[in-house]
Amino acid sequence: RLIRRGDKTALTELYDDAALDLSRLAADVFPAELIADLEAALEAAEAVLNDADATQADVDAAQAALQAAWDALKAYPVNSAYTDIPDGQWYTDAVDFVTRYGFMNGVGSGLFHPGDNVNRAQFVTILYRMAGSPAVTIDNPFEDIPDAQWFSDAVVWAYEKGITTGTDESHFSPALTCNRATVVTFLYRAFGEPAVESSSNPFQDVPAGGWYTAPILWAVEQNITNGVSADSFAPDQNCSRAQIVTFLYRA
Repeated sequence: RLIRRGDKTALTELYDDAALDLSRLAADVFPAELIADLEAALEAAEAVLNDADATQADVDAAQAALQAAWDALKAYPVNSAYTDIPDGQWYTDAVDFVTRYGFMNGVGSGLFHPGDNVNRAQFVTILYRMAGSPAVTIDNPFEDIPDAQWFSDAVVWAYEKGITTGTDESHFSPALTCNRATVVTFLYRAFGEPAVESSSNPFQDVPAGGWYTAPILWAVEQNITNGVSADSFAPDQNCSRAQIVTFLYRA
């Protein structure tokens, strides 16, 4: 009897996507059984993909099991770890995103502190984690960045990538609070300083030719931010944790 082999195209795509997502997740914020279930479903799917005689029923069953395990992980409410992140706030999904992938953590005791400010060391560390925490290949140019601090590699990486040049030639000022102009500028540079398509500037407090003008206009084009009002961006205003995670989530 002829057994028709299954079409593995959709299962292959699902396997690749789920495996990549699992590799990026911060596993410690999830119940161990959800991680184990997805790992087992990936292993079972891999066995089907490697089985030349797998039938369509085999493929469909592996695909359904893998999708269910991945969906369960995606549905897990990582924000339940925080008592100060209510559902339905403008930053709720963004906090879920940065927590889920380990880009940011809470401050302890079940708190995220969305209204707290973020300093320069903290923000470049977030960008560094989002880039996969790559190896640093240059020497540290900054006198105020000691070796082996939690932010040392992130700062040197950001300098190497042109995300920051420091506050002067030999200082980074890691404890300096980030304002909105600095955050969108660092983010813009992290994305490779893409061209800004529109020359229209809706903000009265963003001068033409400023060091942060192109980054702000880019952020508006990309719907990362719309400013604090229709004609004001407030570039010097401190950027809170809630604002920063929202910028990152939209980017």
